[in-house]
Amino acid sequence: MNFALIYANINFSEGDRVGKVVKVSKKGVMFKTWEGELNFGDNKELWEFSIKKSQEQVRVNIEESVENNKRVRLHYKEKYITFPWRGDTKYLVYKVEILDK
Repeated sequence: MNFALIYANINFSEGDRVGKVVKVSKKGVMFKTWEGELNFGDNKELWEFSIKKSQEQVRVNIEESVENNKRVRLHYKEKYITFPWRGDTKYLVYKVEILDK
């Protein structure tokens, strides 16, 4: 049994973070993935996250929040292992709430 596949699909943790997204970009050489940074503290504390390709609406909502300078709540699942086709980070955002309407 391949333990890497098991660990890849099990969540280590899940939760949410609140702040302003300061960066969203598509990057990668072989595998293009969406990566972002959330400023969640007064001291410019940045939290890096990834968005799965299948979460297109999440990416659109995050980009909208950046364009309109709105705070968001990002819901994420933390994985044990990263894979290049899934993103650079272990934190995969699957839902976004725009807080400042």
